[in-house]
Amino acid sequence: MSLTFGMLFLSTAFLVKDRAPQAVIVRDLNAGEAERYAAEELQRWVGEITDTFVPVRPSNGDLSAPVKVFVGWELAKQEFRKDYGKFRGLDGYAVRNVVTNGETRIYVFGCQPRGTLNGVYALIERNSDIIWLRPDPKVGTVFGKAKDFVVRDADFIDVPKTVGRSWKWTWSQPNANELEWQARNRVNLGSSEPRFDSHFVTGGQGHGIQKWVDRKVYFEKHPEWYPADRQGKRHAGTGQVCFLAYDMIPTYVSNIVSSLDAEYRNQNRGRVKVDFFNVSCDDNWDVCHCEKCEKPFVCENGVVVDPTNEVFRSAQHYTFLNKVARELAKTYPRVTLGTYAYQFTLLPPPFPLEKNVIIEYCPYGLNEKAPVTDEASNSF
Repeated sequence: MSLTFGMLFLSTAFLVKDRAPQAVIVRDLNAGEAERYAAEELQRWVGEITDTFVPVRPSNGDLSAPVKVFVGWELAKQEFRKDYGKFRGLDGYAVRNVVTNGETRIYVFGCQPRGTLNGVYALIERNSDIIWLRPDPKVGTVFGKAKDFVVRDADFIDVPKTVGRSWKWTWSQPNANELEWQARNRVNLGSSEPRFDSHFVTGGQGHGIQKWVDRKVYFEKHPEWYPADRQGKRHAGTGQVCFLAYDMIPTYVSNIVSSLDAEYRNQNRGRVKVDFFNVSCDDNWDVCHCEKCEKPFVCENGVVVDPTNEVFRSAQHYTFLNKVARELAKTYPRVTLGTYAYQFTLLPPPFPLEKNVIIEYCPYGLNEKAPVTDEASNSF
């Protein structure tokens, strides 16, 4: 951050004082829908708390106010490029402030519009008692009413530890109230609405590892691509594959490429970005028991995993996935294969994964009577 002589950090700044606005919320003149929504959310919740609505204006509008809150990267990039680099590619955010010549400037920004929206929610939370409690509007958001909205904390940064965050909806798709509630609680998956800028792009099919070698098409000719039971009989009804049938990989990748070509028709393959193309194992433990799959497994890094080792099947699965990922990257370098850490894929293998492989952690294996951070109960 570059600061000139005479600039200071704020101690307090009133957005509202005695129910009179003391600030203006500034958005870029060409802001997209998500950053416009971020500015409106700041206006809304300061207004809900104080019954006073701070004006939102474009950057070329009337900005005469002692406090200015600049929402979005375009308005912050001249001074805060170092912050930008810390959360590049993620929906992290920073809130910074500068006080000079009696004027307070507060900046809320991310390298993506969704990061800016997250920063707005953090600014509100850190400077009020608000809780985004429930999506049901009858319960809704909880906060204390006040005649002032005072900003005391406007100098922080957040770099997410995970790329994607979501709650799964079991029986129905979330409605508008639920989508807003999720966004306020930093969920970034589950909605394609532009105002939420859910930049995390998904594809493929959950529990769909066999989708790319459809048994109806390939089983008769290539039964060796599918799991064998303990008697050595090949079958395909459970949706798994034989992870050591590497000769299927050219067909497997070709079918993924064909699906992507259809989805992103007439687009440059090198520019197509998918953050989680789902090729997860099916929802069962039906691993292959063919003779080859039952022998000690030699990983690509030379580590030998005995069948009695708890990561034996995980090592087979992730080796297969690494091989598929390397081949896919030759055609679609920005498509990341996603898989659930689930069932026999829960434990990490004894080797690194390719950069275009991402894991979605499924906490079914947790001891839910202990905290997630309890290493004795919940370390994997």
